[in-house]
Amino acid sequence: MIDASLLHNIPAFQGFDDRARLAVSAMMRLHRVDDGHVLIKQGSRAGGAFALLRGEVRVVRDLPGGRSVDIGSLEEGQLFGLLSCIDGIPRGATVVARGNALVGEVPREAMGELLQGRTTIALRFQVAVCRTLFREVRATNLRLAELAAVPDSEMQTVDLEPLDEPLEDFSGSLEPL
Repeated sequence: MIDASLLHNIPAFQGFDDRARLAVSAMMRLHRVDDGHVLIKQGSRAGGAFALLRGEVRVVRDLPGGRSVDIGSLEEGQLFGLLSCIDGIPRGATVVARGNALVGEVPREAMGELLQGRTTIALRFQVAVCRTLFREVRATNLRLAELAAVPDSEMQTVDLEPLDEPLEDFSGSLEPL
């Protein structure tokens, strides 16, 4: 359990009343981490979803050949690690603390309860997750549009190796909200 007041500065929980924030905070675990601590490891299915309460984290994608790409940084108030909790597919990137950070984790089991629940609190949480994902899709679309505008002569290409195993389709096992 974490102190519910820590969720006041998380945009995803802005529409929650005190009771709803208290219920979600009761499901969370608090982690104080040092610089360089790996919160999420690319390829792993471990852990839940996180709310960055204080500090900053770096998102890094490992590429074939031992190279990696710094995808960007997340700041206080952002949620991360949602997709793997929703679809069960391994993590797509590594998330590392940049300096000391304070994060709240919603364990995978609690995420399942909130995502499949029918209570008012669960429904509010589902809406918050959807809004977060929509914002991320919009930001990604903007970045892709900016990249598409870069002339080919200025682009570096990277040959990616094919996946060792095909991705599993978990969409059939998801229940409608």
